[in-house]
Amino acid sequence: LTSSRSPGPAASVSSNMSPTLLALFLVTHAAAQTVCVTGAGGYVATELVKQLLENGFHVKGTVRDTTAMQYKHLNKIDTALPGKLQLMAADLLNESSFDECADGSKYVFHTASPFHFDARNTLEDMVKPARDGTENVLKSAIKAKVERVIVTSSFAASASFLPDDKPDDGELYSEEDWNDFIDESIWKDNKQQAYIASKSIAERKAWEMGKAHGIDVVVIQPSLVMGPVHAPRVEGVSVGTMKSLIEGSPLPFAFPWCDNRDVARAHIQAAINPKASGRYIISSKNTVPHSYVYDVLSKNFPTVAWAKPGKEESPTPMVNNKKIMSLLGGLYPLEDTILDMARSLMASGLAQPKKQVEL
Repeated sequence: LTSSRSPGPAASVSSNMSPTLLALFLVTHAAAQTVCVTGAGGYVATELVKQLLENGFHVKGTVRDTTAMQYKHLNKIDTALPGKLQLMAADLLNESSFDECADGSKYVFHTASPFHFDARNTLEDMVKPARDGTENVLKSAIKAKVERVIVTSSFAASASFLPDDKPDDGELYSEEDWNDFIDESIWKDNKQQAYIASKSIAERKAWEMGKAHGIDVVVIQPSLVMGPVHAPRVEGVSVGTMKSLIEGSPLPFAFPWCDNRDVARAHIQAAINPKASGRYIISSKNTVPHSYVYDVLSKNFPTVAWAKPGKEESPTPMVNNKKIMSLLGGLYPLEDTILDMARSLMASGLAQPKKQVEL
């Protein structure tokens, strides 16, 4: 369940370069370069913005409302960092909303998309914003003649997790797989499948537009994203999952995980590495069972009343992650991902751990 730690946010463009040279390369490469990040206040996007700023990029980031308290964590994120952040309002369903962000940007990172399982109307609240938002962002990128668009998709675009969906090679999912379970009859009355289908539908739109207009598109497909939380709020499945664990609930499902710091690194490498192309699933190879998470958390926080697993579970191989390992050189160890996320939520007061009852 663990893998070697990567050299840090400035991941290698070439495995032959030392970490020092890589950091120098990134800062030099970023000098005077402007990039656009859509949905900049999101869980994954905040880490991406932070790493871009650390590496000297000027970031134009879109949020739904620049005055909203939920984005206040971005106000000083560029303090003492080489890059600068400029926030601007944008709406996924407004066709020209991203023009200002894309204009003058070398790269567009499209991270904005709904990530929850409680859409009131699966078409209007989930599928349409994901699909049409991707189309609108790509239109702005095409008008701006950006060098490359990096789209945050999801492992769900490769796997639907329905019983009839199997990997093409019969064993592990890879970038060659597609989630083809996207007919409206499957997701219209199923909120979870609406989210899963929306990722496949939106990614198809990105590839369709990239091909039609000759714009370079690279896609990042994270599995369940975990890792430290920067925003002072709890929303989305990832943060909600760890909050529930801290507050005494069991892990509801065994799924492959990835670290948001690796996801951010993958986006940056997908932009600046000229050899980057196609799709990248960023994920642990195996599913992460509740028993493993319990062991890590209970060992490090022995006074907290963690929900005990009902049975000992074994991780199940699910993902062929060789392509992303080649791009990044390594991933954060899973134990670090778990502990860093738990600590960030408890330290910020976003999750209240239940204490063991002394007998």
